[in-house]
Amino acid sequence: MVKPISFVLFGCLGLALNGCSTQTPPAPRPTPVKPVPQKVEPAKPASDEPKVILPPSPGISQRPAVREFIAEMSRKHGFSSAELTRAFNEAGTVPAILDAMAKPYEAKPWHAYRKLFLTEKRINGGREFMALNAAALAQAKKRYGVPPEMVTAIIGIESA
Repeated sequence: MVKPISFVLFGCLGLALNGCSTQTPPAPRPTPVKPVPQKVEPAKPASDEPKVILPPSPGISQRPAVREFIAEMSRKHGFSSAELTRAFNEAGTVPAILDAMAKPYEAKPWHAYRKLFLTEKRINGGREFMALNAAALAQAKKRYGVPPEMVTAIIGIESA
């Protein structure tokens, strides 16, 4: 019998190896067409660490690429154009994330990543996440064939 922690370890290994791959730099962002005034409410950080979040860019939903994306999501998947437009206009910028994305990946051996990611706090958080989201994880496994442990491991790494 495969233990649940095996899936977590396997998922972490895959993510760590993927992190070592080379990335192409993102294309330059187009400038907004027309700023739209809006009420700005700062987002609350998910953890105890203070995070700097800049106010949303005015009119982000007016950018051609964003408008195309909204139209595609509405057409192909039935999302509400108004809701997507509102969501994009409320999106903020987190400078720490932009800084991290601008830096090249540092290649580390697995044992170095293991120390960072396999902590009691993360393991307990994963267990709690799986318990709270058991129904959704079971539905995802049934529909997509992805084990709950794998989904949990990916969320644990990407949400850190």
